[in-house]
Amino acid sequence: MRKVYTLDNVTCTHCSQVTETHISTLTGVNKAVASFKLKKITVDMDEDKEEEIERQIQKLLADPFYCKHCPTRK
Repeated sequence: MRKVYTLDNVTCTHCSQVTETHISTLTGVNKAVASFKLKKITVDMDEDKEEEIERQIQKLLADPFYCKHCPTRK
């Protein structure tokens, strides 16, 4: 199953790559591809784990990752 999520809080290409890496490591995620330009991440996941993966992705996107060089890093 493939789903697309919006990357609202991502402010640079490296931050989008970090988010992609974190989502890619979730159990049941087959592939994640982030596009900083489009502010989207496409996630291919196992259907039987959709609910758990969805919850984890929403949690990750609510508290975004910032690289050490990002000007918006807190």
